[in-house]
Amino acid sequence: MTATTFERAMTLVLAHEGGWSNDPADPGGATNLGVTIGTLSLWLGRPATKAEVKALTVASVSPLYRRRFWDAVQGDALPAGLDYALFDFAVNSGPKRAVIGLQRA
Repeated sequence: MTATTFERAMTLVLAHEGGWSNDPADPGGATNLGVTIGTLSLWLGRPATKAEVKALTVASVSPLYRRRFWDAVQGDALPAGLDYALFDFAVNSGPKRAVIGLQRA
């Protein structure tokens, strides 16, 4: 089975996002696989717990990454390379900022 462009981009993004972290100096708070407790709370529609963040897996965060970041920047409509770059930008700075950055470039 061939990986989709989203799956390839997701693999690259997760290679840089790291695992579980709960550094008090990090304004994002509890984070796992690049998903902060705030982002998970928005996704769930209720306050998430640190235990829920810690328990995240690649399979459980993939739908979140797809909808909140990949689909938000229309990754499927972008050329190879640009799709990953804009997706990664969206993950780190938010989809709106990523799209505005691309438009300015």
